[in-house]
Amino acid sequence: MGSEKEFVSNVTRLDLSSFDPVTGLRAGAFVVLPFLLAPVIGYVGAAFAALNGMWLTNTEGPDSGVPLKVLMVACLAESAATGLGTIAGSTGVLTPFFVGLGVFFPMLLHGALRWDRVGTYTAITFAVGVGLPGDLHAAAVRTGFSLLGTIWVLFGIAAQRRLGGKTAHGSGPPGQEPGSLFHPDALKNALSIGTASAVGIAVGLALNLPRDFWVVVTIILSVQPSFNSTFVYTSGMVLGTMVGAVIGAAAVAYVPGLYLQLLFLVVFAVFMFATRGVNTALVQVFLAPFVIVLLSLIYGHQVNFPEARILDVTIGGVISVATVYVLGLDVVRSHWKRPAGVARG
Repeated sequence: MGSEKEFVSNVTRLDLSSFDPVTGLRAGAFVVLPFLLAPVIGYVGAAFAALNGMWLTNTEGPDSGVPLKVLMVACLAESAATGLGTIAGSTGVLTPFFVGLGVFFPMLLHGALRWDRVGTYTAITFAVGVGLPGDLHAAAVRTGFSLLGTIWVLFGIAAQRRLGGKTAHGSGPPGQEPGSLFHPDALKNALSIGTASAVGIAVGLALNLPRDFWVVVTIILSVQPSFNSTFVYTSGMVLGTMVGAVIGAAAVAYVPGLYLQLLFLVVFAVFMFATRGVNTALVQVFLAPFVIVLLSLIYGHQVNFPEARILDVTIGGVISVATVYVLGLDVVRSHWKRPAGVARG
């Protein structure tokens, strides 16, 4: 009974000190604004600009902990990863192998001071590209729009920091020197998550899951330094996704007109970014409908989007928990823990 109460307490714990409505408004506005150009650049272009803008905002972190110079590199890395993932997703039976590599190499940066979030979200953008496969032309177009979206969002980050007097104060793993590139334990961490991601995409392909990249995204975000923290984080993601998927399905089905749906997209984005760090489940309550409405704008109303999102996150969560349990990462990483603020999807 005590353990059950502790689990519920951990899942429902709210860190209200992390609530940041100002950053939420800035981030939400800058991420969604590319859709104003959708009639000119197309909804697919606007969507990739918005998606990668969202990932760069998460790279910044809820604590504004990443320097602008690092975020500039992240613009290039995350945009290029989208294009590379697009190509990797079209390789058929070799796709799981390339997913494993595409996640492994960025995740090595978890051992490097101030580069951990860049590694996480570069791996995620690669996974998103895999889930939306295409040819070289599609990869180039998506990379270009992703780069435009990230640069635009970076401008918003820089403007807020300048006006608000914020400075970056990123942190790295305890005891790590600024000049070191990889932490020794980061190798096993990256190898574990890369392998789990390959398994995840293989399961998604075998089951013919729509938008199976969310299986991999969930794995990248959910694997934590211990079994308990992984289970709690994963449970929060699944519960929040269930609630958010219902909200997203209602928004797509019952909100009439393009402009009202865009308004809802802005609202979801604002609260998603404002609540980062407050509670994992709460972030998913806003992230899930944001993604569902975004996809509906690109592909039209497809009733399986909410169900697919829940199923993908659940499968990814199960693989994450199993990975940590089987490999005993809580023992391996007892002296190396992911810095605060990382993996706040």
